[in-house]
This record gives sequence, C-alpha cells and structure tokens, in this order.
Amino acid sequence: MNISFYNFTGDKKEADKSGKITLLSTVSATIVGDFNLIDPVLKVEASSDALNCNYVYISSLNKYYFVVDRQGLTAHHVNLVLHEDLRYNFLNSIKASNVTATRSNFYNKNIPDNLALRIPQQRVQYRKLSDALSGQTYIVIIGG
Repeated sequence: MNISFYNFTGDKKEADKSGKITLLSTVSATIVGDFNLIDPVLKVEASSDALNCNYVYISSLNKYYFVVDRQGLTAHHVNLVLHEDLRYNFLNSIKASNVTATRSNFYNKNIPDNLALRIPQQRVQYRKLSDALSGQTYIVIIGG
C-alpha cells in the first residue's frame, strides 16, 4: 500500500487541517502484525521523511493518521505506530449533520435539542368564579 508522509503544524484537536499539512513524500509500506484500522503499525523504509513526519495518509483506506511512535529502527526500515485522525477523516460528515449533545444538568436554548429537559413556561390565568361569595377572594393553584 502507498502512504504519504506529511508535516502537520497545528493543534491535533482541530477538525479542519487543510492548509496546515505539507506533503513530504510518498512511499510503499507493509502492515506489521494484525491490522488494526484505528491504530495500525506500518513498516516503511527508513528515511529522513519517515523519521521527521508526524502525519500520514493511507491512500488505499482514504484515511489520515497521526504518527504516535517509531519502533524497530534499523538502517533500512522503521515501524510507524499510527492513530486515526477521526476529526479530519469524518469532517464532511460532521459538517453535514446536526450534531447536538444532550445533558441532564444543562440546557442551552440556542441549541435545538428535542431530548433536553425543558423548563415549562409559567402561565397565569385570572378567572372569575361564579359561585364566589360577595367580598370573598379565592386563590386556585393548579400545578402540572
């Protein structure tokens, strides 16, 4: 499989990384051990780009990964331990969806959320009781 080495200059928590990644090179890689889609380990040729990159794109998976560690460094090969960048891989899906979080102890009226607890509006109605005695006042409270 072909992978591309990138240098990423920015915060890992940012979802949109466009404009902050610089292509270093593209090389061939092989999988080490059992393949894990979230945290793969790839064997690549040892080069300055492989040792200096901090971001990787795997073209056959169409996914971006952070370089977490380098293991088994020899004169010819290095194993790159990667971790999937979920924010950038699913950026278009996140932008297209109406994602809201429901919390039981907080409600923001500016965020539409049908599952959040709501504070009912208080409604006061005044009605004249037909059977009221002259000069008497009755207070009726109905809660709900």
